[in-house]
Amino acid sequence: MERVFVAPGNHDISRELVRKIPSIHRGLAEKLTSNQAINRVIDTEHEDGSETAQSLGRMKNFYAEHDERHPTHSGTSPYFRTGTFAHGDRTVGVACLNSAWMATGESEDSDHRKLVLGERAVDMALADLEGCDFKIAVHHHPLDWLHPTDADAVDLLLRRSFDLSCSGHVHQSKPRLTMDGSGCCIASPTGSVFAGREWFNGYQIVEIDIPDRRYTFHVREYFDNRREFDRAVRVAENGLVEFQNPVLHDRSRIDKVESFLQGSRGRVRECLESQMTLVGDDETKPNLRIDDFVAPPLIEGRANSIDGSGSDAQDLSIESFLSRTDNAVVIGSRHSGKTTLAYYSAYMLAYGPGLIPQIPVVIDTRNFRFNPYSIRGQLGELYERSLSNPEAKAYAAEGIFTFLFDNCSCGEESFKKIADFAEEYPDCRCLVFASPNMDGVSPDRHFNEHLPNFTKIHIGALTRGRIRALSRQWSNGDRDGDATYETVINQLVRDGLPRTPYMVSLLIWAIQQKKELVKINEALLLQNMMDHLLGKADFKQSVRKVLNPVGKEITLQNFAYFIRSKGSVVDENEANEFLIAFFKRKALPFIGSDVLEKLIERGILHRRNGKVAFKYEAFEEYFYAKHLQSNRAELNVTLEGLNFLNFRRELELLAGLRPENADLISAIEKVLDSRVPDRFRKCNIGEFDRISGSELDIQLTKADLGQIRRTRLTNEKVDKMLDEADRRALARGERTVRESLERAKGNVRTAAEEREAESISKDQLSDSMPIRPSTHMAAIDLLARIIRNSDFTDYDSKGPATKRVLDSWTKIFLLIMDELGAMLAVIENDEGEKIPDKETESIKYLLAKFIFSNIGAALIHHMASPTMADTLHALIEEGEFTTGEHLLTLFLLEDIDDESWMDLWIEEIEKKDQSGFVIDSFVQRLLSLTYTKALDTEQEKRVHHLVDRIEKKLGWTNEKKSEVIQQMQKARDLRQLEQRK
Repeated sequence: MERVFVAPGNHDISRELVRKIPSIHRGLAEKLTSNQAINRVIDTEHEDGSETAQSLGRMKNFYAEHDERHPTHSGTSPYFRTGTFAHGDRTVGVACLNSAWMATGESEDSDHRKLVLGERAVDMALADLEGCDFKIAVHHHPLDWLHPTDADAVDLLLRRSFDLSCSGHVHQSKPRLTMDGSGCCIASPTGSVFAGREWFNGYQIVEIDIPDRRYTFHVREYFDNRREFDRAVRVAENGLVEFQNPVLHDRSRIDKVESFLQGSRGRVRECLESQMTLVGDDETKPNLRIDDFVAPPLIEGRANSIDGSGSDAQDLSIESFLSRTDNAVVIGSRHSGKTTLAYYSAYMLAYGPGLIPQIPVVIDTRNFRFNPYSIRGQLGELYERSLSNPEAKAYAAEGIFTFLFDNCSCGEESFKKIADFAEEYPDCRCLVFASPNMDGVSPDRHFNEHLPNFTKIHIGALTRGRIRALSRQWSNGDRDGDATYETVINQLVRDGLPRTPYMVSLLIWAIQQKKELVKINEALLLQNMMDHLLGKADFKQSVRKVLNPVGKEITLQNFAYFIRSKGSVVDENEANEFLIAFFKRKALPFIGSDVLEKLIERGILHRRNGKVAFKYEAFEEYFYAKHLQSNRAELNVTLEGLNFLNFRRELELLAGLRPENADLISAIEKVLDSRVPDRFRKCNIGEFDRISGSELDIQLTKADLGQIRRTRLTNEKVDKMLDEADRRALARGERTVRESLERAKGNVRTAAEEREAESISKDQLSDSMPIRPSTHMAAIDLLARIIRNSDFTDYDSKGPATKRVLDSWTKIFLLIMDELGAMLAVIENDEGEKIPDKETESIKYLLAKFIFSNIGAALIHHMASPTMADTLHALIEEGEFTTGEHLLTLFLLEDIDDESWMDLWIEEIEKKDQSGFVIDSFVQRLLSLTYTKALDTEQEKRVHHLVDRIEKKLGWTNEKKSEVIQQMQKARDLRQLEQRK
């Protein structure tokens, strides 16, 4: 009997028992609608008398009889049995999977799409069959009788891991090959030998040539009129069906991948679930299903071109992104969902159909040492199992891993290590999740310089369609989702908040908690959430000998201060030792390990593989900001010299928690006043008027301009020039460009590297030396964010500070323009020829317009908020703006949709001697606006009204106006289509 294998069906259960516990059965069925819920049931040992144990009791009689007759088969669970036997020099493994443990056996297909087999059960069975040369799965019900979620997961495992899948139940014989990019399996559904004259009655013999992977089905059918079995000619000619099972992937590779992932995929799912669940308590967390994950938009290519129109940007689905093999950098602003996307990518790679079998490894770059030992450690963190050092190295050499580098800073050192690592293991794919460089106008510069062979993918802002999907998810699909969506959209627009998954989730949570959303920023939203998680609104918790909510907050403030000094991740023992010492110092009777456990349970901290950290980086930043708010002495130390640049995020949140921030503004301005970069000091702000007074060469025809754009100003060349300009403009600049080129013997790249500024840390070593422009701009970035959050700060403080921000961005534009000669040398170096003089000025004009548009976009990213409107209007009324500052102010007012922005633009456009550059800059901004924002009807009317005014001013031809309008309409249609996704 050792070669007879039997799987239970719906006729093998105890129907009487199921009928006695209908409510228990229904209750369990309602819970088993996700893979994580199914896995949880399979993983749990159920005590006698529990609801699940009673429900599983329907299988007891079958397995009692089965195990007596098949004593050599392995397994004691109610979900499967396994067995093996030798065939020549090969070992055949058979998994008898139980698809009937949620069956009722009632008529009229009542069990259809409600049954459960369980991916965890399949993984456990596969673990028993590890090392077998040929694997067979036996299960009574075909996969389309399973719950759809379970069917998808099990289907993947069958195709990846089994060679033959045998099923019944449907009383039909339909042998077939199931195949996609993730694997293939021969399916052998058949009828029963006899179930009644109205059914197909038959059987089939499968002849398998294992070396050639050839399968021959001899299908037999019972003919009632002859009362005998014969060839099933109505199934196939002569009752024969033949298949060749192709080897889609290296079998040894599949075996290695599956052997490692078996029983471990669930851990990847759990990590993703944890990352998706912003709030950790059962009362308020949404029913977020991984299958409904809302991925942020992924964009490959430049969003706008030199003439303001859309260019080669391509939307990329997460599936197509993961199916590729090229190394890539996924670039997204802070809290754009990079970590969640990294874990979702790992989940898709571990589970997803159609993808090359591989082991995804999510790597915290902050703690990674770029060696096999570190690979082994990261595997242990994600899977709770690992490989030996030699195995990890061998797997990497074979290309079995996909490495997903998270928490990656823009530091040159970390990028160099990643580049070297990718070169050492060229057959593994490397995906880097990182934030852009925001100190200049070229956000991709660091990636282009240090990871030049990596594809650049940008995370876009959430579209309205995605925000609606998130709202419905958090509302668990009920009708409140649409109302929540409308509130979220209104709040994002009113308060100028970024459309990131993190910010949208914070807003949705606050709406569902009935929080009053008057004036909202990130810090206040976080405060609402932390107050809830710590139970600060529940005064019953404020009793002696219990760590009350205020005590928890103070503990977390100090813990944030401690963990920040340790690189944001500590061993669990270190965390306990800190808490023990902290409570001892405060003479409090609390047990450190108990408090740590509670904070982990509440979802504020998280533990993985013996390491403890805040669940989200934003949580650590928030509590550090609260620590600074509570400790003036510590805040003063943070504001000394350039120390504040190490705590930009924390100070931004602190500004959002306080109504008045004159002290923060004053501290930053004090440094900026005393350590002005040499190049800023020498910068002639009046030079902007010369540039802005320029005109495009009217002798150039439309064909000439088209030729320049196609040959001299392609997207690739513009990217190179922006990177070059950014690098040069932000350098310390002790030597002139000419001197640098002479020292480098004319090599542009060598000259640029020699002029590269030292890091911020170098600037921090001195208290008085002029700082480099990029350090200055890092401080300006922080100053802008603080001003944006300073509603009740006196205008005497924030007004001049705002003007300083505008002045600094204007000077950055001038410094970049000062490097135009070197930028054009990049083009000439690429083309191997000198640019004709007649084209040079036109190229400079087009580049100046394009760069100024990018400067405006960078400023908007740092500072735009409806709360800035009054300050900007006051500055305009003072009339002390330079031309560049004034234009940037108008860009800001447009972005926040201030009610007067269009009138101010028209006033500027209709000035008597207004230059072509200024008006072209407005057109460039309008085109960029139309390509990057979803405009409502009123906004569209305003944009077209402005185009009419510009036409009237310049006397455009109908052809020119038509061209601009068509570009805007094309952009509008593209954005509207995208917003529905």
